[in-house]
Amino acid sequence: MMTFCVKIAWQISFAAVLSLVLLLNTSLQAQDKKESLTKQQETVALEFAKEHHRELHKLISQLKEMDPQRYESAIAELFESSERLNRFKERMPDRYETEIELWKIDSRVRLLVARSMSGMDEEAREQIRKLLVKRNRVRATQLAHEQKKLEERIDRMEQQIADLQNNTDQLAENELNRLLRSARNRAVTKQRSEESQAKRNVKEQRSSPQRDSDSSKSERAATQSPSKASDKKQ
Repeated sequence: MMTFCVKIAWQISFAAVLSLVLLLNTSLQAQDKKESLTKQQETVALEFAKEHHRELHKLISQLKEMDPQRYESAIAELFESSERLNRFKERMPDRYETEIELWKIDSRVRLLVARSMSGMDEEAREQIRKLLVKRNRVRATQLAHEQKKLEERIDRMEQQIADLQNNTDQLAENELNRLLRSARNRAVTKQRSEESQAKRNVKEQRSSPQRDSDSSKSERAATQSPSKASDKKQ
């Protein structure tokens, strides 16, 4: 009887883990098309899960023994999530915290749903409902922040439009002067470069006759040396 209970418990655990992987949108076919993950990427994925969802980390670790191929799929999913969130941290740090919070909520919702594949009790239903309410509030806060940024950008654009409409002649004159200054600077730079090259050419031409003369003297000396040596022998 004890063996049977252990077997049933193991099967339930395996079913929960397997359902979790399916909810993570992974597939064996998709994994076949991906390159194998490096040990470093696996470590990054596991550390990410351990930091932000310890229960998920525990289940993924169990999956490694039960189904190594699906384990790789789950790790790939986690690694992609960690990389995506790191890009937010580097490029849009103001959104990073809310994106992390949304991921954590979604991950917990998926786990609760996976555990309730055979039926959801009232406690699990209430937990999921609270998580979804929290996600909506976080998302609303995020959208309000994005709206504020858009409004600030629109304000700047409206100011630019007003400047272009009200000061169009002066702006055009300023731009024309800038273009003319740039053209003059390029012309001066080109002229200085040409003058510098011309000076170098003159210097090379002046030193060239001297080099030719020295070369001729060396050639004559080399020609005369055998003759003198022959005279001495005679």
